[in-house]
Amino acid sequence: MRASVLKLLWKISGVALILAGLVSFLHPDALLGAAAVLFGLVLLLTGTFDLLLYRRIRKIMAGGIWVLCEGLSNLGLSLLLIFFSDWVVLSLPLFLGAWLLICGFSRAFYALRCRGFAYFDWSWTLGCGVLLGICGLLFLLAPLAGLHAIGALMGFALFVVGALLLLTSYLSEKFWI
Repeated sequence: MRASVLKLLWKISGVALILAGLVSFLHPDALLGAAAVLFGLVLLLTGTFDLLLYRRIRKIMAGGIWVLCEGLSNLGLSLLLIFFSDWVVLSLPLFLGAWLLICGFSRAFYALRCRGFAYFDWSWTLGCGVLLGICGLLFLLAPLAGLHAIGALMGFALFVVGALLLLTSYLSEKFWI
């Protein structure tokens, strides 16, 4: 896969997550079942892109295992949301919390690994990873919070993940692609 195609996939995934985040933030009382399926489709796209990225970087970049972990968690959660949305809707805050926690840890460890290589922009990735982890903890600690708060928090978290993917696309040419 060429670097330009990979950057385009990051941009598409980032824009899709930002749009999903804005919709969720602006309409938090929307039907949770439909949001679960749409969120599942976005995660399916993002997880696929993460696995393609891992395939590309696994031999040239240390710490790529975190990209694989995030991709597999994205795919796993997406399949649950798409095929078992009626069952998952009841425990969606817990699933979202676990996913955000995994993504946050993944990004934070990746950033710390980049710091070891004297990569000057590692702090942005670390900050976003910590922010995602905090969002995940909020979901896990208060799963029965009101739908409005969950929708707004989910929208914010999706927006952050999308912005991070766009930032990754921009910064990738400076680091390894």
